[in-house]
Amino acid sequence: MTGAVAYQIQLYFSLQEAETDSPFQGLVASGTNRITVQNPQRTFYWRVKTRNDYAWGNLSDIRSFTTPTTRTQATIDPVTGGTLNTSPGYLIVNFPPGAVTQPTDLEFNLLANPRERLPNFRFANRAFTLEAFVGTQRITQFNKPFMMLISYDPSDLLAAGIADPQELNPVFWNGSTWQNILPCAGCSIDTENQKVTIVLDHLSEFALVAPGAQSDVGRIFLPAIVR
Repeated sequence: MTGAVAYQIQLYFSLQEAETDSPFQGLVASGTNRITVQNPQRTFYWRVKTRNDYAWGNLSDIRSFTTPTTRTQATIDPVTGGTLNTSPGYLIVNFPPGAVTQPTDLEFNLLANPRERLPNFRFANRAFTLEAFVGTQRITQFNKPFMMLISYDPSDLLAAGIADPQELNPVFWNGSTWQNILPCAGCSIDTENQKVTIVLDHLSEFALVAPGAQSDVGRIFLPAIVR
């Protein structure tokens, strides 16, 4: 907001608490801030007020957000294929018919941060693993490529110092290093709909990044809210 020198953000567990201004956490900030919330698929409410050089203003209207799914499962069928949708979340994975020869269990796990360091990358706040199993046997390679759609948040890019979404590149961990996925056939970055589409035939740990060193300037990381 023009003229604002600080922001006071109030977080609430319920709409009623927001209406009576009974926050479970509040913070005053002048830059970009991150709050780690580990309660999956839960709706939180928030209000904010700003301060100029003279005084604090009034609290804003009530807004809400829902935290993403941390774990999702789906089944890939040899004849019909299958879809994994982390709703609410940011990932959709589509497997075509014939990608597997037996019914295969697919599992998504959300990661707050990549498990391996990301040197020379700026992290766009998207990290996860995809694993597939036939019974207890782990499957990493498929007969046909599958399509993965990763949605990104412009505010995450801003916090990571990523000015242009076209800089984004999904990477996967190949067992010893992170490997770029783009450019690849059928892959694209849709800046209008804020989605990255990639086509692969294997599973791994994935992260969405941009080249360059990560900067934490202006970012405050607060304690996690645990269940």
